Amino acid sequence: MVEAENGPAALALWTQHDGEFDLIFADMVMPEGMTGLELIQQLRQSRPSLKAIISSGYSDELVRQGAARDETITYLPKPCPPPALIAAIRECLEGPSPDSPSA
Repeated sequence: MVEAENGPAALALWTQHDGEFDLIFADMVMPEGMTGLELIQQLRQSRPSLKAIISSGYSDELVRQGAARDETITYLPKPCPPPALIAAIRECLEGPSPDSPSA
């Protein structure tokens, strides 16, 4: 597991690790001016098959930004009990890739 405190830091870690991640888990609202949705979209430019979970306590923000319509991103509302987090991660990792024909 690798953790970043904001979007720019996540992009730097992505580069540092050559994009070798199976899943990104991002908060919709992050510091430094980048949303979780923007981060996911930017990372998927270099790796369209990247699986993603986005979390938020502000469902209206997700709708406004268009994340609610993106079926390739798993949405996890806050607060989230650990069993629900584990289930979401498992489902996301085992599901089809965002760039697969059925996604």
